Amino acid sequence: MSEPNKSTGPRTPEGKAISSMNALKHGLNARDVVLKNDEEREEFAELLTDLAAELNPDGVLETLIFNRFLRASWDLRRVERLEVEQVAAGVDIPDDAYHVSLELLARYKMRAERSFYRAHREIQALQADRRDQAKAEAEAQAKEDEAVRSAGPWTLEWVTDEDKAKKTKSDLPGPPYTSDASPDDLDEPSAT
Repeated sequence: MSEPNKSTGPRTPEGKAISSMNALKHGLNARDVVLKNDEEREEFAELLTDLAAELNPDGVLETLIFNRFLRASWDLRRVERLEVEQVAAGVDIPDDAYHVSLELLARYKMRAERSFYRAHREIQALQADRRDQAKAEAEAQAKEDEAVRSAGPWTLEWVTDEDKAKKTKSDLPGPPYTSDASPDDLDEPSAT
């Protein structure tokens, strides 16, 4: 049996989850936010709480954009830390690999910054639209309330049965034609 046939990869969900993290180096290309330890989890939770308190997303669309903004914020922090670590570790290393890794981090940083500012503009625009709509609704309600107030005081008029005019059959309008103009029997053709 050949070597490739012996290894078929992980078979259990737990094994697949572990192997999916094999190539993880920095988490900047990961599908989900990568939190390496409890300290990062606490820092991420604090960032989430602070941004949510400041931006206060409302609705599904604002929440989706907020999540992109949060991810971009987290990635920017991670890139900046990685840059500091790279520079601190490679101060005396003038080789090309060091410069390539710094250039790669610079590209990740630019991508995160674009995503950060785009999401920030989008969520601000949505929130401005929401505020404008609420303001317009409040103004319309205020106009309606003012129209009701300016109509004058409301008075009630009590009407009794004696005050009502009684309609009789003679008060009802007659047919649109006179009896002379209508044929006697509608089934018979007229002899005219």
